Amino acid sequence: MTNYNRRRFLQSATVLGVAGQLLRSGPAQSAVSKWEPEKGASLRLLRWKRFVQGDEDQFMANTRRFTELTGVEVRVDSENFEEVRPKAAVAANVGAGPDIIIATNEDHFQYPSQLLDLTDLAENLGQKYGGWYDVSRDFGMYQGRWFALPTGAAGGALVSRCRSGGTDVFW
Repeated sequence: MTNYNRRRFLQSATVLGVAGQLLRSGPAQSAVSKWEPEKGASLRLLRWKRFVQGDEDQFMANTRRFTELTGVEVRVDSENFEEVRPKAAVAANVGAGPDIIIATNEDHFQYPSQLLDLTDLAENLGQKYGGWYDVSRDFGMYQGRWFALPTGAAGGALVSRCRSGGTDVFW
């Protein structure tokens, strides 16, 4: 069984936040986009099955909206939570499979050389929305390049206070 601790929760929440932000493109944002998709382009995305039906409904609505705005068809493969990690590892090692994987934890650190350089995208998003927290850079960068995009974090878990031997401890 996987040890699920606070650190893993923060990493998971970060990935979810960025993916949601990326899929929330409105007409104004899309109209000023600097990229033009290739004719006939398509994307295959791997994510875990919903925990809440509303999440699934909104994710698929955002995906349909992306397709409407760009003309890029998106295939969403939803797997059980515990199946995403091994499928992502296989895809990375054989060089085929999903184009985008919404994963959690430290999965991307297991095969960084098989992932695309996202530095231009990450830096553009950072400039547009006010920068990145250090923890996001720690999570998304390897050897000076971005290869994963954090998607959010639960603010309540960022600072925790307890008393240890009469001393306040923050982590």
